Amino acid sequence: MPLYRDGKLFIENYFMDFWGPILGIGTSSLFVTVSSAAKGGHFATLSTQYLLAVLRCSDKELFSWIKTLEHYGFIRHFFVENTSRPNEEPSNRFVVRKSMPLLTQELVNTLPPLVKKRHDDFLKLNTSQNARHGELWDDKGTL
Repeated sequence: MPLYRDGKLFIENYFMDFWGPILGIGTSSLFVTVSSAAKGGHFATLSTQYLLAVLRCSDKELFSWIKTLEHYGFIRHFFVENTSRPNEEPSNRFVVRKSMPLLTQELVNTLPPLVKKRHDDFLKLNTSQNARHGELWDDKGTL
């Protein structure tokens, strides 16, 4: 989903424009941080202390954001212990989703009116392009 090239992370507009208002700034920032750490792959390992420092949040907020990203299928989260260093804090291992999920109609209905209209316009434009090119959508309804 996110593209990492030459040390730069590219996030799809659909995520920022339409998932952003649903997830909120903290959860969106966490996803960008994890995606950046994955460097174009689908795996990232980050310590809790690092995430707390970068995102400037509490433990409670961080794990709430992780839970939200898992709920919507953006990531899978695991704790990984280093058995050779038993006193070391477990790391957070993330698996990043490969494709962008579209908002459900229920979520679209929660968007502010201006953003909802923009989402509807986006779907109309890209649905008509899909009919001509067949490139944007896959068989599961994801970008």
